[in-house]
Amino acid sequence: SDVNLLYSKGTLVISHDRLTNRVLHRLRPPSDGDILVPGGTVSVLGTTSIRVDELDGILPTVEEVNSNIREGSAMVPALGQARYIRAFSRVRPLLQPGADASDRQVTRGYSLIDHSSQLTNFCTITGGKLTTYRLMAEHASDLVAERLSNNVGCRTRELPMPDGGACRWTEPGASPKYWFQANNPDDSILCECEMVPQSAIDEIIKCAPDAGGEMTLEAIALRSRVGKGPCQGSFCGMRIASYLYDREYYRDKAGLDHLRQFLNERFKGVRSIIWGQQMAQMELSEALHCGLLGLDQTVNHGDESAE
Repeated sequence: SDVNLLYSKGTLVISHDRLTNRVLHRLRPPSDGDILVPGGTVSVLGTTSIRVDELDGILPTVEEVNSNIREGSAMVPALGQARYIRAFSRVRPLLQPGADASDRQVTRGYSLIDHSSQLTNFCTITGGKLTTYRLMAEHASDLVAERLSNNVGCRTRELPMPDGGACRWTEPGASPKYWFQANNPDDSILCECEMVPQSAIDEIIKCAPDAGGEMTLEAIALRSRVGKGPCQGSFCGMRIASYLYDREYYRDKAGLDHLRQFLNERFKGVRSIIWGQQMAQMELSEALHCGLLGLDQTVNHGDESAE
């Protein structure tokens, strides 16, 4: 019943600007920095492929970022002088065909494994990519339904994903449009980089699954474009925390703790691209958060990610 997986770490780099209008893919065997993908207002350059054994502490490194930019610059010279605002890494769980196969040679297909001959009431769905996840869900649910004597087929291919009102704030470039359409002079902008207004924060909190509980700044960022711009949360983090204090949503040190955790998460993606304009941006951020607010002196001892 064992499933042999290998773990391949991939690092991508996010540029400040949208550098192209179409995907550019270098015509060669898969390697570092061979694809540039426009996405909203930015471009994404990637990606590396490095075998890892441990899944904790997966962060982009300077060497991985430099490799992407160096290789990508041979395809698009402007990448060598572009401003980058963030890098991020994730791990691909790949089915291992053999010990000698390189990570790039392993298929990105998926596999549904029925363990009924060795382990009852258990199956594994693994591999795949975001574009195949719903098909994977269909095959897995059909297998489970068959085991439960349910002959009704999965309908995920027919039913669109639910799109709640709060989800609209994650779309790149959409926030300014919604804000201008509303034309409400009292709806102040809290995130100037991505133009996220305070009404968006109210809607996100109201529509959250646990709206009665305390929502962190990181949870708000996951549901919006907050912290995704060039300042990487340096200004909007403080503004949103202050706004939620004014609404008495945050009390005591809760907002400061959430702000510190939010900034720690943003810094994980910034630390490997601190040069040029982004270095000046991070110097300003340090002056605001440490020199003015003294966040480095308000350590939340329960936060193991503190830098």
